[in-house]
Amino acid sequence: MIARMKVFGVAAAAMTLATTVGAVDQQSVGAEAGLPPANAGCRPVYPVEALRTHAQGVTTLAFHVDAKGEVTQVDIMKRSGSAREHKLLDEAAAYGLASCPFKAGEDADGNPIATVVKVAYAWRIE
Repeated sequence: MIARMKVFGVAAAAMTLATTVGAVDQQSVGAEAGLPPANAGCRPVYPVEALRTHAQGVTTLAFHVDAKGEVTQVDIMKRSGSAREHKLLDEAAAYGLASCPFKAGEDADGNPIATVVKVAYAWRIE
């Protein structure tokens, strides 16, 4: 028998100039950092093996975004945990969120420039 679980993934983002990334609402902070609203459909898929083992945690990523707003590189800054299932969560977050539309940075004159966007993605099962 498979138990029914509520699965949640919450992204909190901030430009690299910010010093903290906390448990904040994606709708408000995500808009500032160029992330789409939570209902935009570009969220990561919870890996089946991670669900089976109830793996949870927070993956912190750095998305390198070019002047066109396209992701050119993703770095995993902090893993969600040390188990193999956590590695699956980290890779799913990197892959899933890289498909999200990001806003390029701006220079002092308002011209688009490359930037780095830090994102903390929380994997939770309730």
